[in-house]
Amino acid sequence: MGGSWWPILGLGLVGHLVYQTAFILGLERTTAGNSALLLGTAPLWTAMVAHIANWERLGRGAWTGLLICVIGAVLISLAHPQLGFADEGFVGDLLTVIAALAWGAYTAASKPLLRHWTSLGLAWRSMLVTLPLIWLVAWPRLEDVSAEDLDPKAWGAIVYAGVLSTGVAYALWNIGIVGVGAARTAVFANLLPAVALVVAAVSLGESITPAQIGGGALVVAGVLWMRRSKTHAAEHAGSGSDR
Repeated sequence: MGGSWWPILGLGLVGHLVYQTAFILGLERTTAGNSALLLGTAPLWTAMVAHIANWERLGRGAWTGLLICVIGAVLISLAHPQLGFADEGFVGDLLTVIAALAWGAYTAASKPLLRHWTSLGLAWRSMLVTLPLIWLVAWPRLEDVSAEDLDPKAWGAIVYAGVLSTGVAYALWNIGIVGVGAARTAVFANLLPAVALVVAAVSLGESITPAQIGGGALVVAGVLWMRRSKTHAAEHAGSGSDR
């Protein structure tokens, strides 16, 4: 399997370095509603990349479910009380779109690599090869924070983000790609606005509007539709194993 680390490096650059950097910088500059809306486009990018690369072929029903999910995500985000495409947030919105594109490309490109690596192995290797680059990107900001300034709550957030929402989440995501395909796994990213809505209502006391409830219902309906539709995967046995 000589040379197989090169595609893993490319996968890590897209799914870890570009996605994480663009997402964090974008969220810093735009609203949470805008971020949820724009990240909801990730399944579209996944389906398009997989389709163009001939890794997966989606039937009409799958595309319909995908569209329903995106419409639901848009409704939820538009109903967010803090939503606003202000001029000062344009850069943040653009960075979030880049993050969504990177995540979609990561999901689609993981499919062929998961023929040769386990879900956990691929997640670990792709993080490992990009870790030095991530440190280089973060280095200029590290001097702004010292370990003494972090309280137990901050350390808990760091552990949660590093272990659960990054390490474990990437492995589980890869398991989903193996089980149901890249495009059908990516559609669950549209659950992000719905989950964010519930968490905000419980933890922050934000009210839930009829538009948000309707959008959440569309997201669930789209996921169910997508799950029941057929995905025609273009499997090329033996081709690209060492690319």
